[in-house]
Amino acid sequence: MFRIFLALAIITALISSCQKDYSFSNGNTAGTPNNYTANDSFLTKYVELDTTAAAGLDTTQKILITYDAQKRVASVNSISYNNGLPMPADSYLTDFFYNGTDTLPFETIEHEIDPFTTLPVAIPTFNFYSGATKLYDSTIYLNGYDIHRYYYSPGRLVDSTVQNNPTSLFPVYKSYRNFSLTYAAGDLGIQKDTLIGGYNVLSTPTDFIADQQFSYDNKKNPFHRIGLREGFYEVREWATYYGSEINNFSEVNATENGSYNYHFRFSYEYNAADYPKIVRITDLNDATDFTKGYFYYTSL
Repeated sequence: MFRIFLALAIITALISSCQKDYSFSNGNTAGTPNNYTANDSFLTKYVELDTTAAAGLDTTQKILITYDAQKRVASVNSISYNNGLPMPADSYLTDFFYNGTDTLPFETIEHEIDPFTTLPVAIPTFNFYSGATKLYDSTIYLNGYDIHRYYYSPGRLVDSTVQNNPTSLFPVYKSYRNFSLTYAAGDLGIQKDTLIGGYNVLSTPTDFIADQQFSYDNKKNPFHRIGLREGFYEVREWATYYGSEINNFSEVNATENGSYNYHFRFSYEYNAADYPKIVRITDLNDATDFTKGYFYYTSL
């Protein structure tokens, strides 16, 4: 985890270069899309349960969201549970900070438990935009920093990253991650990505290949409504609540490095405003695994 505000000087120098401003091919950038209205409810809590566990021991995840006076996300608190007990080492609280009336955060601070020291740490990330497009971000840890630079073109996103840790045997790690993005009806339908990385110099072998396919319902996604959108998805099982396209996942099928696979199906009950109020998640690779999620809203 990283570091010293010396990194900010480096970032400032980097952002002086110019880059053409592209949107994703569906024009789906942060903000309020046309099919959402200013009076729509805002998601304040998502609770996920393991339906095979006993009552009181069945909570697996909670996400708590707060907003500021301008209806922007102020904080996201993600709490993981095991046998009904919160797991601080797997949980985090993220605070969002804005300049003036901007709708995109210039800084976020993630509060979590350091896995090595088991002590609480605060990790700031600074974001730099052109319009609604993120160009750079930098995360500062106790012993270094990461710099991500993003390049956009229709159907493609490249994340070029430098990780610097002066205390490490290999102080510099560079990676180049290429995302191929295919949209259908305004939602991301297919994502294929590759990662090339190495210490001190870019290595030529491909270290990581992922192929993800998404299908959707035709209702409103509350995570899109609040504007938490990165533009791509990690191959992780938390895609359940971090999918932030216009609509909600109905199925997610992903393969990593040609072997590891996860495959989930989602079915919903909706409220009168066409937001999900309950989701049932079926792991198609494990017939014994059934998850149920509840959505809670407020009007702002």
